[in-house]
Amino acid sequence: MNDLETLVTCNRCGRTILLSASSEAGLVAMGAMVEYYHCADREACNTPQRNRRDHEEQEIRRAETLPRLLMIVPATPAGPVPIIDDLTRRMTAAWRTQQNSGYGWRGSHVCICGVWSDSHDHYVGEYLTNSLCVHYLAYHRDAVPLEEVEKVRALTCEEAHPSEAELKSPKRTA
Repeated sequence: MNDLETLVTCNRCGRTILLSASSEAGLVAMGAMVEYYHCADREACNTPQRNRRDHEEQEIRRAETLPRLLMIVPATPAGPVPIIDDLTRRMTAAWRTQQNSGYGWRGSHVCICGVWSDSHDHYVGEYLTNSLCVHYLAYHRDAVPLEEVEKVRALTCEEAHPSEAELKSPKRTA
């Protein structure tokens, strides 16, 4: 790589591409103005901003079609200790395979116990979920609807013990 080339990572597939300053996209990348880049759109794109807008619209359409998993708002305080059972461990293993939607259109929210989510939706298997999914099962099990429990039970992944970061200990308990 020389001074007239730069590496750009595709925001969708994660592939790294070498761009040359001899292309329009390469010149923009050299100016560090690339916030969004998708390798498949490289030849047809006019601006990185257009690609970002197109990507956001695609993410919104995808998110609207996926079933939700643990997109709940607990109304009861967190339990004093987390419930670490097969459901929590299964959700933890599924969470570890999550992919960030890349778009934070729902924003952050705070749980009744004071724990904050991140600002993105996440893809877990065939579902759309949020960053508090493990926390809800561990600390707010009584607030998780039975249909959500059954979705977790049906996940086809192994089990994993949740870390403190995945559990997100409550700031306030019952």
